[in-house]
Amino acid sequence: MKRWGKIAAVGSVSVYNDPSVSHLTNWTEVIANRLTISGFIVYDFARQWHETLGRLAQAVRDGTLVVDGGETICEVGFEEVPKVWRGLFTGINQGKLVTKLV
Repeated sequence: MKRWGKIAAVGSVSVYNDPSVSHLTNWTEVIANRLTISGFIVYDFARQWHETLGRLAQAVRDGTLVVDGGETICEVGFEEVPKVWRGLFTGINQGKLVTKLV
């Protein structure tokens, strides 16, 4: 990180049940570089949702925002759905986890 950098902490669903993963071990770097770490939850910005969605969609259309690898699709039978969804807590997905019933 660059000195005075800002870090948005997001996407912790894969470590909800693993407390050993979420420990920050590089406090020296945070302090030495005067970093700011802020948690980010999308619901904090609910009022701007429609405007932001429109701006993001336009950026995708313009090619200034490229969406790549935004989802993992798992094709499974109905009985396997709980196993797939438990995978959210172990990080089986890249981006969104989409479950397709076959």
